[in-house]
Amino acid sequence: MLIVIQLAVVSLGLVVCAAAFHPVTRSSALSFPRAAFSHRQPYVSSTASPLPPLPGETVLLSTVAEAPAPAPPAAEAEEADAALAAGVAREEDVSRDGGVVKRVVREGYGKLAQGGGFVKLRYTGKLAETGRVFARGDDFRCMVADGSMIKGWDLALRTMKEGEVAEVVIAPKYAYGVKGVPPVIPPNAPLLFEIELTEYEGTPYDLKLGLNIDKIETDTEKKRKDKEKAEAALTDMEKFKNWLNSLQFFGVVTAGYRRGVPWYVNPLVLYPTWFFIVGVLFYVTFSLGGLNIGGPQQEQSPDSFSIIKTIIDGFKGGPQPDT
Repeated sequence: MLIVIQLAVVSLGLVVCAAAFHPVTRSSALSFPRAAFSHRQPYVSSTASPLPPLPGETVLLSTVAEAPAPAPPAAEAEEADAALAAGVAREEDVSRDGGVVKRVVREGYGKLAQGGGFVKLRYTGKLAETGRVFARGDDFRCMVADGSMIKGWDLALRTMKEGEVAEVVIAPKYAYGVKGVPPVIPPNAPLLFEIELTEYEGTPYDLKLGLNIDKIETDTEKKRKDKEKAEAALTDMEKFKNWLNSLQFFGVVTAGYRRGVPWYVNPLVLYPTWFFIVGVLFYVTFSLGGLNIGGPQQEQSPDSFSIIKTIIDGFKGGPQPDT
């Protein structure tokens, strides 16, 4: 009899334990977190694994069958879940006045681009109002904030990291203004850029670029050989023209001439003219006794005056009779 009672107690205990650990039916309270994650669908590929079980769910078989994948850092996971739960990507007012707004489609993983650094990127430029594409680049390399691009472009790049994908809306005052660039960009047109920063090379002062001595020597030697090979293929006339172009006494004037300033700034015209004028003035000054070398100033000799008189007579058309 005692054995029967003990078996009954053990059986009752097993039934209670089974009821306690049996998976419960989902209620409306448990289904709410699943609804919050429903916005994940646009961001998950068709080959992605199913969503993990909700808190409180028990899936003993899957837990035993395979070990769980390592979870991302808590801060990054919370930030990503918050963005996904909101249903929109993270937006950032880059210019702080609504003129340049960046929408992060994919977070970057590398270094933050700095002014003066070189980046490689893939981009598409569109008119924000019509969606018409006016520019596109693949593996485009440029320097960040060097002044060669529109202001909104530079502001956006300085907030991007390597690997980041973003959409940037730029107001006209940070783009091409009220004039635009007809007929490509209408006046007062906002722009939309889709940018993927594929690589950040760093600034010229970074170790990544500049301080590899072996690489610098190799590149220098290669450039020297390429230059010698190019010079060997030139004709004599081309070599003479290159030699003339290399003649410069003042680099600023020569550089300005090569940019297309007037012909009289050409060093081959300007400098000989200067030398001729200075020589004539020096000769006239010396002849008139303006230069006194080796003693007190002497009375002007008749020979000097006769030379000046001869020059003046030549301009007048011949010697004039004495009066």
